[in-house]
Amino acid sequence: MKSAQMKKSHLVSDPPYADLHHVRTKAQRELMQRAIEKNVCMFCPDSLEKFHERPIIKRNKSWLVTENKFPYAGARVHLLIIHRQHIEHIRDIRSDGWRDLGALLSWMSNTYNARGGSFFFRFGDTKYTGATISHVHGHFILGVARARAKGSIETRLGYKK
Repeated sequence: MKSAQMKKSHLVSDPPYADLHHVRTKAQRELMQRAIEKNVCMFCPDSLEKFHERPIIKRNKSWLVTENKFPYAGARVHLLIIHRQHIEHIRDIRSDGWRDLGALLSWMSNTYNARGGSFFFRFGDTKYTGATISHVHGHFILGVARARAKGSIETRLGYKK
């Protein structure tokens, strides 16, 4: 869906739908800058293939799963679960969307033999979340067992009061 056509329900951002304050690598910054210049959301269906360059692993009616192009350091598996419509807040996820999400989480857990992991959502105003893209998306992250670890996987999940 093109940026100009996006439904204005709980949208908290105007174009460019990206926050350069939270980038972690030079390559990520350059890619996001290209999307900003084109005034598009990198996670919307019309733009994802052009900017993400990772294959879609699985999809259902509401979501798609792909590898994170910029995984967190140390992650054994880092997948993104991206809503197939441009929404920015979890209030806009319909009941079938939650059901579809549950099915994907179960599939990922089984497919990647998750003995334990982390799953979190990015939604709403990026000034509060640490996200780079304002489009609703989740992170499915698997590391290794503590006994084999060389440290911990870290990310910004928001800001302290």
